[in-house]
Amino acid sequence: MIDDWPTAADIERYAAEHGLAFEDITRDIVRIASIAHLAGKGVLNDRFVLVGGMALRLRGSNRFTIKDTDSSLDGVLDEIAFAGDLGMEEPALEIYPDDGTNWKRKTPKLVDIKPIAYNAYFASATDEPVQGEFSFTVSTRGLMRPADWLVLRHPYPELVLQDDQLLVPVMNIAEQAAEKVVAWAAHSLVKHYLDLAWIGERVGSTMNREDLQKLVQAKLDVGYATYPDSYAKLRSLQDLILPLSKPRDHTGPLGRAGDQGFGAVRFMGPKRSYDEARALVVGQIIPALFDLRQPTRG
Repeated sequence: MIDDWPTAADIERYAAEHGLAFEDITRDIVRIASIAHLAGKGVLNDRFVLVGGMALRLRGSNRFTIKDTDSSLDGVLDEIAFAGDLGMEEPALEIYPDDGTNWKRKTPKLVDIKPIAYNAYFASATDEPVQGEFSFTVSTRGLMRPADWLVLRHPYPELVLQDDQLLVPVMNIAEQAAEKVVAWAAHSLVKHYLDLAWIGERVGSTMNREDLQKLVQAKLDVGYATYPDSYAKLRSLQDLILPLSKPRDHTGPLGRAGDQGFGAVRFMGPKRSYDEARALVVGQIIPALFDLRQPTRG
C-alpha cells in the first residue's frame, strides 16, 4: 500500500520540526503503514474501526499518539487470523506480531496485542533496520453508530500511499465523544480530557444532546456490566458533572488523579494547556451533554 518511504534523513528532519524523538516518528510511520495495510486488505471495515487518538488525528487533532493503535470491533476477534493480518514482509518494512502468548486480555472485551515487533529498513542509514515495537488494542464492546470513513491523512510528505485518498473507518464522532467522557470519568487519564476538549472545540456546538446522552448512558452501562464495583458511582449522567467540570479534583475508580500525566502528552504543533482544555470541556462538552437551563438528571 506504500509507493515511497521517508529516509533516515527525512525522519531526522520530521523529529526536529516537531520536537519529537527519531524512534517515535519511526514508530508512527510504521503504525500508519500498518493501518494502510489493514485497510487495503479490508480487515478494517464498517464493523472494525479505529478509535482513540489515531482516529482523532484523521480528523485533524495534533495530539501525537505514541505506541498504541486503538480499535473497536463489533463482533468476536479471531485472534489467530488478526495476528496474521497484522504481519507484513516488505523490503522497506517487516512487522511481526506476537503469536498471542503475551497479549494482555485486560477484560473479556479488550485485548491489547503486544508486542508487535518491526524492522524498519526505510528508517536506517545502514543495512541494519531500526527496530521497535508497538501495540494494537481491540475492544469488542460493539459499535452503536455507523462508522465514518476518512482519508488516511498523515504529516509525512515523503510517505507516499499508493492511494492518496485511501479511506479508513473510524468511530462516529458522537460515539467517540461519549467514549471519551466515560473514559475520562473512569480512568482520569489526561489524554482523554484533552481529546474531549478538541472534540468540543470542533463539533461541540453541533452535537445532538439527546443522541449524546443516549450514547454516554449506554457506555456507562457497558462499563458497569464489566466493572460493577468500579462503576458503582458512575451509573448516571449526573455522576459525570464533577469529573468534567473539576478535572484537577477528579480521580477515576480505574485511574489516577486527573492532573497527573500532562507532561507526558505530546503534540505535533501547538500544545494545549490544562486550563485551555477545561475551558473547552466546560464551554462545549458540558452544554452538549446537559441542558443547563434544567436540573440535570441521569
